Amino acid sequence: MKLTPENFEKLKNGEKKFEARLNDEKRKALQVGERVEFAKLPELETSLIVEITSLNIYKNFSELYADHPEVMIGASKEEFLKEMYGHYTKEEEEKYGVMGIGIILV
Repeated sequence: MKLTPENFEKLKNGEKKFEARLNDEKRKALQVGERVEFAKLPELETSLIVEITSLNIYKNFSELYADHPEVMIGASKEEFLKEMYGHYTKEEEEKYGVMGIGIILV
């Protein structure tokens, strides 16, 4: 998976312990205990490995944020939604739902 430079640094520094994504076919295959690589955008030359600690399914990003406001450290719900809709469309959100992925740096 790919991360913005800001979120990559938060993961690297141990601040980021949760990732929000669409619950598309790729994410439906994830399992607790699995290791996943996160690459830093835009070059994707730097990466980190995390272990999945939890998987939670939600109808939309608003529900996810209500259950896990810590997802976006220091960000309001509006800022979180703006970032998510910068990556995904509302149509994609409605089609797939969303997934909250608990992670720890390995």
